[in-house]
Amino acid sequence: MACKDQPLHGMYKNDALLRLAGFRRDPRPITAPAPYSDTSAPETVELQMPEPPTVEPKQLSFAVITVVLAFAGTVATVIQTVLAAAS
Repeated sequence: MACKDQPLHGMYKNDALLRLAGFRRDPRPITAPAPYSDTSAPETVELQMPEPPTVEPKQLSFAVITVVLAFAGTVATVIQTVLAAAS
């Protein structure tokens, strides 16, 4: 899942998925914001709890469709195997 706080993370995720599918893009530079604007680190750092991970509705619908199709394919394979063994 891509980080929602960094807009470029979604682009890197899409590039990775395209590479898995066999498509290649030119490499993109990885950019990150500087942790501090000056060279001195702050003396005290307040720790904050990160937000809980969320799933976007579009991602959830794709996940449900994938699970349903995988289940249907498994059932069809089992039925085909039983019918082939019976004949």
